[in-house]
Formats: sequence, C-alpha cells, structure tokens
Amino acid sequence: IIVTGVQTCALPISAPTPATKRIRPWLKMDAGVGAVRHRFIPGRRSLFSRTNGVEKEEFFSDINILANETYGFAELQGNYHLKWFWTVGCRTSFYWIGDSTRFLYAEPRLSLRRKLGQESYLHFSATRNRQFFHLLNNLRLGLPSDIWVPSSSRFKPGVCDQFSFGWSKATRSFAVSTDVFYKSMSNLLEYKDGAVYQTSAGSWEDNVTAGKGEAYGLEPPGEEDRHHGPKGHGVAMSEVGAAQDAVGQR
Repeated sequence: IIVTGVQTCALPISAPTPATKRIRPWLKMDAGVGAVRHRFIPGRRSLFSRTNGVEKEEFFSDINILANETYGFAELQGNYHLKWFWTVGCRTSFYWIGDSTRFLYAEPRLSLRRKLGQESYLHFSATRNRQFFHLLNNLRLGLPSDIWVPSSSRFKPGVCDQFSFGWSKATRSFAVSTDVFYKSMSNLLEYKDGAVYQTSAGSWEDNVTAGKGEAYGLEPPGEEDRHHGPKGHGVAMSEVGAAQDAVGQR
C-alpha cells in the first residue's frame, strides 16, 4: 500500500504593478514589475507493507524548498495607418534558490496583424516562454501522483518557442478564425524508465531525466456565436524525446 502526501504550492508575495503610457496617438507602452515566492514540498510520502503478518511502514521526505522570482516587463503597441497593428515586448525574470542556483532570462514576444477588410485580419505571433518549475506525473501509479518541482542546478527551466499564423473575422453576431502553430520545447522533465519516486528513498532529481519536444497543429475554421460560445475542432501532433543513459527515447 502506498500512502502519499505530496504537496506543492506557490505563495505570491506581491502582484504585478502594470502602468500604461500613451506616447503618441498611434503608440502606447505598458510596463510593470512583480515578485513571487514559491514554496515546494515535493515529496512527503510513506510506504506500508505487510509480509507474513509482519507490518512495516517506511517514511520518505525531501526537504522543503523556497524559490524566489522577480520580474519586469515592457511592451509597445502601435499601428500604421490603422492597417498594420503590432505589439513587441519582453519579460525579464530573475529566479533563485539559496545562494547557488540563479537564473536570469529574457522572454521576447512579437505580434503582427494586417487588416484585410471589415473586421478581417491576418495575424502572426512569435513568443519565447520559460517556466521555472516542472510538473511531474507518473502514469504507472493508479494514485494522485502529480507533483511540482523547481528548476535546479541540475535541471534548467523549461523553454518553449511558439510561432503561429492565422486568419480571423468578426461580426456583431459571430467570429470565425483558423490558425496553424509550431512549438519547440526543451528542458522537459519526465520520470526515468522504471522509476517510481513515491516509493523511492532518493531525491526527485535522481528519478527524472530531461529532454526536448515539439508540437505543431492546425485549428480549422471555428465559429464563435456571441450568444452561445465557441464551436470548433483542432488537429495537433506532438513528439517528446528524453535523454536517458545516453539512449534516445521517444
């Protein structure tokens, strides 16, 4: 019998403080700063067994981890003769645990829209996102086993570069849009083959491996009724590769 008490939580110590400034009639700037403190309790768990009438219970627990994140962002939004609309910006984050693990990263983003006609647009976007904590799940256990773990000196923050291109049109009664997208991801974590962290006395870092992935797809034209909500379907493909003992795994 496996008894788990796995908990994770993120405690915000302040909210972002955005500010908007109109620079020109066709140009404005948004900016802000914020801070978050994350408290991770990655593994408080126990294993109970009974063999030939002899009961035994073992307890495992990783130390609690406090992680701090501060960030600032700024973006410019403008248009050219009300035909081209653009947004360009960047979010910069500083993340640290103790005195040994520190990360400073920028997350740029770009969005373009071209007006074709009455409420009809072509649009393109490119973004880079980083996530300083990872979600681990073990599908081999029929128990709630998802846990959040922080980035560390051994496992860097996750990175996702996303590109999309599409078309949209809106009227007073409905909106229709279609998109294609591509995502490139790295520093993805998953359990090693055969690893069951909930019944292991080792650290979660000893039970996982990192890899890369990509996803791409098409969202066919989907209609959104202003009164009844969206209706639509999508087609997507994804592939993940994990490096484990120098052997590729897909």
